[in-house]
Amino acid sequence: MRDTPQREKILSVLLRLKGHFAIKDLHRLIEVEDPSIGIAT
Repeated sequence: MRDTPQREKILSVLLRLKGHFAIKDLHRLIEVEDPSIGIAT
């Protein structure tokens, strides 16, 4: 898997979360920081 800025942003958000979460909730948090990242990423 390639290391991209989008994936780095997703990882950054994931590492801040605690416990279980829905993918839609994760996407909302990522979208706040970078609206160009789609849910398919």
